[in-house]
Amino acid sequence: MRARNDLPAAIQEYEAAVRLSPGNPRAHRDLAASLESDGQAARAREEYERYLELEPTAPDAEQVKARLKKLATRG
Repeated sequence: MRARNDLPAAIQEYEAAVRLSPGNPRAHRDLAASLESDGQAARAREEYERYLELEPTAPDAEQVKARLKKLATRG
């Protein structure tokens, strides 16, 4: 991921990656992480959920579920 001050650019790049390859779980996960860092909890949750739909047995699935739980308390 890009540096924190480049979050808008990173988000745009990950959104483009998701558009080009909507079935790519990593693109959704990376977009989610960028959105989370940018304070966009609702959109981050959507992307993390999509990641888990695409990759339910991902090695980091438990960490992503923990992120989702934490994000559920945010707007």
